Order: sequence, then C-alpha cells, then structure tokens
Amino acid sequence: MLEGYMASYFKNWLDREGLLPIGCPSCDIKINHSNDTYDPVFSPYIHNGTDSFKRIAIDEMNSVLESLNLKTEYENMENILEYPASELCKIETKCNMASEENALNITVGKKPYLSGPLKLCNEAIDAFFMEYYSGLSLDNVAWGKLSELSDWQKILPLTYGYHNTTYNTTHIATDLAKPLIKYISNIFVYETTKVTLLMGHDANINVLLRALDFHHFILDNEFVSTPIGGKIVFQKWRDLTSKEELLKINYIYHSIEQIRNATILSENNKPKTHLLQLKHCRCNEAGFCPWSDFIDILNNFNVLQI
Repeated sequence: MLEGYMASYFKNWLDREGLLPIGCPSCDIKINHSNDTYDPVFSPYIHNGTDSFKRIAIDEMNSVLESLNLKTEYENMENILEYPASELCKIETKCNMASEENALNITVGKKPYLSGPLKLCNEAIDAFFMEYYSGLSLDNVAWGKLSELSDWQKILPLTYGYHNTTYNTTHIATDLAKPLIKYISNIFVYETTKVTLLMGHDANINVLLRALDFHHFILDNEFVSTPIGGKIVFQKWRDLTSKEELLKINYIYHSIEQIRNATILSENNKPKTHLLQLKHCRCNEAGFCPWSDFIDILNNFNVLQI
C-alpha cells in the first residue's frame, strides 16, 4: 500500500515535469521474477571469496563492533523484553546482554552474519517498528514501553550498531553494492531514457550510501537513515546559462506518521525530502554538484563497462 502511494506521487510529479509520455504507446513491459533466487543486482550475498578479503572485512567489522558502547541501551532492551524471565536466561543462562558475545562470519554466497545480543536486539526493534507502523495502539507496541519518542531513542543505537557492523564497513559495502553501482553506472553513461526506476531493499540503499561515500545525514521525522519505502532520486540537470551538466540527489521517504497513518501522498501532503551530498562531488549552496565529478566517482569505483 505504501509503495502504491509513493508510486502515485512519483507518477504525478513526473507528469507535471513532462518526463512521462502521454498514455503508453508501444508499452511492452517485461517482468522477470523468481521465487528461488535474488536478482544479482540487488543480492545481499558476499561475492568476494578470497582469504584476504575475508580477513580485512572481518577486521573492519570487529573494529566497528568494538567501538560500540551500548551497555545502557542493552539494559533498556532487557527491561522491555523482561530478559531475566526469558528462556535464554533461565535455560541458557544468558541474562546480561552487555556481557554476551557477538560473533561475526563472512562466507561467499551468503549474507554478512552477526550473531549474539546485537542481532537479537535488532530483530526485536524490527518487530516493534512493524507494530508501530501497522497502527497498533501505543499500549500494544512493545507492551506499551515505547509510547514516547524518547523511549525509542533509548534503544535505537542498538539497530544502528547492528547495521553499521554488518553492512556499513568499507569492504562489505563495496562488495555488496558493486553489481548495483555497475548497473546504474551504465544507465547514467549510456542510456537515454528520461526516467529509470529500480526497486530494491533498504539494505541496498545502506551499502550504496557507504560505497559511494555520502556525507553523514539524519532524516527528519524518521527512526532510521534507511526507512521502509524510501527512494534515492538521482537527478541530472543542465544549467542553461553555463551549459554545465549537474547532479542533485534527494532522499524521498514517508515520515513515521505517514507510515503509521497510511497517509495518501499528494501535493498537499508530500513525502519528506532530504538533500544528500557525496563527499567527493563539490556541491554548491543549492545542492548541485558537477555531473563530471559524479562520473569520476563511478570511474574510480572501477565499474563502468567502457
């Protein structure tokens, strides 16, 4: 439903900008679908099977993991879950999350893996998100223990820590994002279509942001930096005075209230928009950077099929 609302908003926006044809002459949209395998462009599985890659990637993940100081957040989660009364505590004597071990593993053809209390907390927070977004009364979200935004802020660093460790290190993000960046690079360089739509997962956005080295950002009125249903919009502009080609990148997403209330998006109730900036693309005050800088970034990533 939310994707439908966002799609309708984009369709109306692109119509106003004159970027979509009137009607759909000769439209023959082919859909390829598989229930068994991931599309390789969006696959979350590790590609590089070398020992050196695994060693460096594990070292980077461990470095992030060791930098986390989540004792208070673990205690807050233990309170929400009533952890001392859980089977993990009673049977497996795992009663103190902060003292339990988080273990890492990287295997080619599989997702980066982290097991332990941080993963457990991330799964719990995902469940709380779904309860909140589905419109349950606040008394029924996390047993009524997340009724205020300040309550969420006491546990959200746990999910940030999980994703930063698992997907947001240099080598992991570069490996996972490479097929997607290769695909969009060829679109940016060779394709002439006015609009291209790619539908992936928030994990794809996470690794893309890290691999292309975006500046850190915080989304207004959202819990996380890669909310469900969010879209990164790459726009190519042309300055009619200087004739220079320019790039602008926006993150367009639902606010937490729009998700929770299943709000229909429109010109009077727009999704949220946040300007994104690449560290190696010199932006002006309006958020535009030279298209040539962007192409240099892609070339340096060594993915263009030239």
